[in-house]
Amino acid sequence: MAIITQSEAYLVELRNLIEPEDVLRSHGYIIRPLTDEQLLSKRRCLGCNKTISQLTPSNTNLSDQIHPTDVADKTVQVPAFRCKYHPGQVVRKHWSCCSQHVTANPCGGSDVHIPRSYGPGELAEQHQFHPTPDALLKGNDIRAAVALDCEMGTAVSGDRELIRVTLIDYFSGAVLVDNIVQPDVPMQHLNTRFSGVSWADVRKAKREGSCLNGKAGARRALWTFVGPETVVVGHGASGDLRALRWIHGRIVDSFVTESNTKKRREAANGDKKQVEAEIVRTSVVRMSERVPDKNGNENVGKKQKNRKKGAGSLSLKTLVKTRLDRDIQTRGREGHDSLEDAIAARDLIHWIISNPVHE
Repeated sequence: MAIITQSEAYLVELRNLIEPEDVLRSHGYIIRPLTDEQLLSKRRCLGCNKTISQLTPSNTNLSDQIHPTDVADKTVQVPAFRCKYHPGQVVRKHWSCCSQHVTANPCGGSDVHIPRSYGPGELAEQHQFHPTPDALLKGNDIRAAVALDCEMGTAVSGDRELIRVTLIDYFSGAVLVDNIVQPDVPMQHLNTRFSGVSWADVRKAKREGSCLNGKAGARRALWTFVGPETVVVGHGASGDLRALRWIHGRIVDSFVTESNTKKRREAANGDKKQVEAEIVRTSVVRMSERVPDKNGNENVGKKQKNRKKGAGSLSLKTLVKTRLDRDIQTRGREGHDSLEDAIAARDLIHWIISNPVHE
């Protein structure tokens, strides 16, 4: 890995690529801690597992059960289920309640949505976002700039859950953090085909004592090297920071940088609408996770691709091949490597800084 000479002039160029808050927000970054109301909206229905923010207020109230009566003939009409779900369990990819395949439409339900019960602080522990603090301990080795990439699995709730985190020093390329993360919520699967992380990897990391404990443990490891002024580089890193429940204001996102470059170049050629459509399309594929709304809630109603870091002309793989003539993400069914992707994002930003007229 090439060493990049650190200088004040280079840092100025790197900092010039930091995105303002409104741009970060438009690309899915959370820039403020969630309010109490937003945290309450993270509660899920006992039946269908949707978040409260996805449900109308009347559907969450037990007193709103509807049993319409036809006064003329005095017959009671059975209402359609508002809350639809399978009441059984998945056994060998089939529901025990109806023997249908796991992908089948719900066979049962309820007329109302009933929020689950949560213990004191449980919602905040799982969902609250945390700004980068000042140095936590004396002797912390805070870096001027770093590159970040994460791998995620899928929790039982359906949320994407952090399972590996990688951080490298932007200038020296030194690997600062590259650890498996033990999920702190029940998991559905690790998305091994895409994440490259298996349960065997988790067990090995635990035996070796290198496994980080949940999102909080991962943040503590990162904050050993990252302070409020550290520049964090990534590609489509909004999903990484959301998985970490981390708010950081000094972000250089190579996806956003290249998106803006492409938009300006094509707009100058009179193809603005076509380029905006391409950016939206690749952004949807790139994110490969649920899209947050303005409150930081995830939209579980839209299917997202599982391919990490996108596809098309703005994907990390394509950009690294185009800009650096290098092949990455060639592991196939073994999944991605967050170390490889962190290095690639760093090298892509260095290429952009070194080629200022590439537009």
